[in-house]
Amino acid sequence: MRDVDPEKAARQHLITRLDDPYCGEAQPERLIRDWLTPESDFFIVNHGNVPVVDAPDSYTIEIFGHIQRGRPLRLADLRSMPHTTVEATLQCAGNRRSEYDAIRRIDDPVIWDRGAIGNARWTGVRLVDVLEQVGVKNDASHVWLEGQDVGADGRFGGSIPIPRIYDRDAPPVLLAFEMNGKPLSPSHGFPVRAVVPGFIGARSVKWLSRILVATRPSHNSYFLRNHHWLDGPDGVDQGPIYGLKTNAVICTPASGAAGAGAGAGAGLRGAVTVAGYAIAGDPRAVVDKVEVSADGGRTWQAATLERHAVASCWRRWRADVEVKGPTKIVARATDSAGVVQPEVARWNRGGYLYDGWSVVEIA
Repeated sequence: MRDVDPEKAARQHLITRLDDPYCGEAQPERLIRDWLTPESDFFIVNHGNVPVVDAPDSYTIEIFGHIQRGRPLRLADLRSMPHTTVEATLQCAGNRRSEYDAIRRIDDPVIWDRGAIGNARWTGVRLVDVLEQVGVKNDASHVWLEGQDVGADGRFGGSIPIPRIYDRDAPPVLLAFEMNGKPLSPSHGFPVRAVVPGFIGARSVKWLSRILVATRPSHNSYFLRNHHWLDGPDGVDQGPIYGLKTNAVICTPASGAAGAGAGAGAGLRGAVTVAGYAIAGDPRAVVDKVEVSADGGRTWQAATLERHAVASCWRRWRADVEVKGPTKIVARATDSAGVVQPEVARWNRGGYLYDGWSVVEIA
């Protein structure tokens, strides 16, 4: 293993939010050009170094814990198993954190806007198939995942409740080695990463090196200290975050200002095309409806949704609205489970999962 500065060319279209370790998000207007996000527009979150594997043929993932048959899993072993391809959206739990920060300061070095999200076609092996090979014991309840990357708190890792892995109604959890038909790049976890559709991006551990089947959630430092719901200013811990929230986000008109909503669109009058993406909170659900208002939420019209309606994937949408003067254009989503995006997000100290109406202020 060696550490390198990963693929600077792949970052050229990203907005850098942190230099070291690198974190960058997509430009909103570029983000919604394609249903499958090109790698050049796919957000990157790093917690430490970016490992580069010089000898992938000898790369192994250790599997141990509450199983009947422990074994190292080589990359060749994975590639010899039946492959599964899943289209799934990954989103950082801190996406739209800037809108929380405008309400009350968030103590985090990475203040994301709307671009810490991307949709891709992932190919790999179902984690459930790997677990069935090693035999999970009855007392197991969580699967811990650990990567090769090392940050200030050690190696990055986390865990997934076993019922999510065995949920046949949700898109499968993958040990993925391809993204959009190509081998993973170092920035996105080469040679193998987890992909957990419908869960926050932190659960899709990159550069996967160890899988531990356990009777409790992970005690990895990053899992214990980050991505927990911390209620109110005092941060009462409500436990680790797993799933996403139903959300429609305006990407255009382009934002010209930071803060709550998409900022200023000075000078816009007449017919204005509003466009963005929407996701469902339940990994089994899809976005059924996006509504847009050109008068701050007093009246609504239905947006046009693209044809793709895939569980755990975003849906892009657009609407033409009439703007007559200074106003707020807002958007909200409803998913197939009946969940409606709330007007106001529930503030939390970590700045996670902002899901209030998306707002563009027109001057």
